[in-house]
Amino acid sequence: MRKVGLLLVVFAMILAFAMPASAWMSDDGKGNKIMIGGNWLTDFGWWNRNKERMASQGAYTSDQTQLMLNVPMNTTLRGYVESGNAGGFFELGLGTTSNQATGISPGVDMRKMYGYYKFGNCQILAGKNDGWLYSLVPQQRLGANLLTVWAFGFGNFYDGRFAQVRFTQDVSKQFRYAISLVANQPTAETFAGASKTSYAQIPTLAAKFTLNFGVVTLYPALGWSQFKWDNLPSGFDDSVTAYYAALPVKVVAGPFTGLVQMGFGQNIGNMLNPGSAATLGGNTSPFQVYQRMAAGQVKNTQALNGFIDLGYTFGPVTPHLMFGFDNAKNGDAWTTGDNSNTRMFWGASLNWSITPNFMIVPEISVFDFGTRPGTAGAPNLGKDWMAGAQFVFAF
Repeated sequence: MRKVGLLLVVFAMILAFAMPASAWMSDDGKGNKIMIGGNWLTDFGWWNRNKERMASQGAYTSDQTQLMLNVPMNTTLRGYVESGNAGGFFELGLGTTSNQATGISPGVDMRKMYGYYKFGNCQILAGKNDGWLYSLVPQQRLGANLLTVWAFGFGNFYDGRFAQVRFTQDVSKQFRYAISLVANQPTAETFAGASKTSYAQIPTLAAKFTLNFGVVTLYPALGWSQFKWDNLPSGFDDSVTAYYAALPVKVVAGPFTGLVQMGFGQNIGNMLNPGSAATLGGNTSPFQVYQRMAAGQVKNTQALNGFIDLGYTFGPVTPHLMFGFDNAKNGDAWTTGDNSNTRMFWGASLNWSITPNFMIVPEISVFDFGTRPGTAGAPNLGKDWMAGAQFVFAF
């Protein structure tokens, strides 16, 4: 009840203060500012999984098409306070974490909460945030938080919202860099019948750069992470190293916008935001993680991914064409069947801005999950498609 009461108070504040064209902001002219805004989203459409996809999720023998009508958890309420050179930002995720297949489950998620201090052309940030590695993602909107098996954003490297300390410097209008120290993501394994969780002695290290050449902007990024376990059985590898490097590129030429990115790395699912090998969903492929052999040796998985998103604006509408892929390969661990998995997605959407605060986005996407690696017969993991529209209210 306390959570509900808090939300009612927050929404009452928004209803009382929000202006028609933008977020509510108060500025006393002395460097003290308060802002409240958000994005209200609703997905409406249909989601299909073919029989191979259904079989990979359990004992199903036929395809399934179900209604998709929910408020995704990337619906947000956000705000910041700023006093002089210091400030703080928060972002709540509000929505439903499932749909009719498993029952409606409302959720509240503190997506971001951090403070910052600006001095000269530099900034120090500390708290929970994303953006320490990724810069660009495909346009795809439908499917977020649909179920535990949702398919979203193949080919990008969304890095997750983790505790971190970040230093940023705007060297010039053309060049910026950021260095981040980020909390490592724990990994649990069972050894001799006992579950043990990994730990880190140093944070994940990440560096991201922005090189703005006008029409073309580059966002090269590098990340490195290591974690370990103590008191493992004799002969077991007790540490794992992950790294990732990528070059996202944005091209803006009049009404045309192009996004393209290629990246490669090792065990990137142990550093970024992996899906589940049981459900195959998530931003990062669930197969892009290390593999442990029966004798205890760790075999590293090589990862390759990328996407392209092309958009062109005609007045109030902007159509997008998208393609993305993730590849995971481990020839040392997957010696039966395929030694790699490649999943791909294709999509088309249309951003229709009816007013500055209201947009409808019709969209259709197709997802191919490839074959299961390291398995005799290389079973087909199936395909999904989603078709519908997202209603976007932005303030």
